[in-house]
Order: sequence, then C-alpha cells, then structure tokens
Amino acid sequence: MQNFIFGKSDAMKLAMEKLEKVIPTRMTILFEGETGVGKTELARYVHERSNQSHGPFMDMDVGAIPANLVESELFGHEKGAFTGAEKTHIGLIEQADGGTLFLDEIHNLSFDVQNKYLKFLDHGTFRRVGGQKELRSCFRLIVAANENLEQRMVAGSFRRDLYFRLKQAIVVIPPLRERREDILLLAEHYLQIYCAEFSKNVQLAEAAKALLLSYTWPGNIRELMNALREVVLHCNNSALLPEDFQLDLRCEALLHEGKRNGLSLEELERRYVEVVLESANGNVMQACKILGIDRSTLYRKIKSNGT
Repeated sequence: MQNFIFGKSDAMKLAMEKLEKVIPTRMTILFEGETGVGKTELARYVHERSNQSHGPFMDMDVGAIPANLVESELFGHEKGAFTGAEKTHIGLIEQADGGTLFLDEIHNLSFDVQNKYLKFLDHGTFRRVGGQKELRSCFRLIVAANENLEQRMVAGSFRRDLYFRLKQAIVVIPPLRERREDILLLAEHYLQIYCAEFSKNVQLAEAAKALLLSYTWPGNIRELMNALREVVLHCNNSALLPEDFQLDLRCEALLHEGKRNGLSLEELERRYVEVVLESANGNVMQACKILGIDRSTLYRKIKSNGT
C-alpha cells in the first residue's frame, strides 16, 4: 500500500470516511467508480485494516476472464469435470477462506454464475464444478463495478436478489476530473516512485503542472501513473516539460483549457498548431501529416497566426 495514495480532496475524503466506518464490520462493500480510480487498491486497503488481514487476499477481474472459465475460477473444478480439466483446481472462493475475496467488474458475471454465487451467499456452501461434495468457505466479500449495478438490475441484466445482497455498503469513488486538487498530489507521489525506479532526479516544471491540471484524465489514476512513468523513463533533463508528454494528451488538455477560459476558435487553432509543430520538432512535413493538411495551408496558418 505504500505505493498508493488516495488524495485529500473533499470528494475523496467523503468516500474514505464512509469506507472507514465499514472496515471493522463484516459487511459486503460495493465500490462503484470508473475504470482506473483505484478500486483494487482500496479493496487491499480494506483487507489490510480489517479483522481478515491475517488471511489471504484473493482478487479476480471478472471482465478479464473468458465467460466460460469464470465459474471454474470462482468455484474450482474436479479432475475430469470437462475437457481439459486434467487435475483438480481450487477456486478463489475456497482459497479466500479466512480472508478477503475481491471481485472486480462483477457486472460481467453471467446469470448462471450469478445464481450459483447467490446460493453460496445464502448457505455458505458450494461445490466445485463436477464435484458432489459440499464445501464451506468464510471470507469478507468486496465487489466493484465500473457501471451502475442498480441500472443493470432495472434493465434486467443483473439479478435483483443478488444486487440487494451486495449493496450492504456502497462506496462511490469519484473520477479524477471531479477532484482536480488531487492531481498534483498524486503526480508528485508517483513521480518520486518512478524516479527511484529509473534512478533519475526529475521535477515537474510549472508548465507541466498546468498541463496535468488542464487534462481530464479519462483513464483516471491509472492513466496518470502510466503517463508519468513513460515520460520519466524517456526524460533526459532535470524537469518534465509539457512537450515531454504525448501529443494527444497535450491537445485534449488545450481543448479543455480553451473551453474553461473561453478562448476563441482562432486562439485555439493557433495554440494547437504550436503544439503540433513543437511535437514534430519543427518538421513541417511531419506536422502536416499530423494535422492532415498540405504544406501551403500550414504556412498560411503559421503566417496568419504569427506562430
């Protein structure tokens, strides 16, 4: 957990306050939030501070596993249960006994698996695929969804009875764009980590900080981490500058800055051309290719904009 922080914004404080109240209990926690906001890290945070911390922490991204394998991964299977089952497999439910089981993207569970899992929640017993023996397992359950489970339930794609079993404590994790005061805090934190990883001493220039604040981070914390790791790896200077970041990030940041500050289309175009030319290191042909215009059009824009 030392490599993950959650931020100090009011929105994140509210989420953490609610979470802290349920950590000492055995209540099932449902994290709702976009991809990349840190739901897995928060699940580990709960486990490490709960009465189940002495037991294992098992996790599964339901959406990352082929649908026909999810049941076997959860409940396990006996040798010979199906073609390719050459030996007995212990599932995550069995492995999590005494600890915590975290199921991410739980909205991707098929109806058949939802039904089987609901029966397990009701009785505390289960059978491996192809097995006859009733097995028991007791653990803290944490689930997460990057879609609204209640809407899924209303639409008929998620079982109503399972939803109400899972919604004992719902904690909504706000996206990074809704807690902009956390962006630089998180950026500085991960910058230190990646500087240590690559044996570098790099700081964020003020212009780079402004860039990070202008961007909306649709991939949330995960995207911020990946962007910083890449630029630190390739940086040969003592400070990270806006031009060190990928072009699409810089262009989108410019667009959102323009909307916030009410910039005219002419000013936005001028700045956009500047960014592209800078990204192309002044190479006019490369800039034309990126912009999708010919050389004469670019020269006219440079002349009219004073770029």
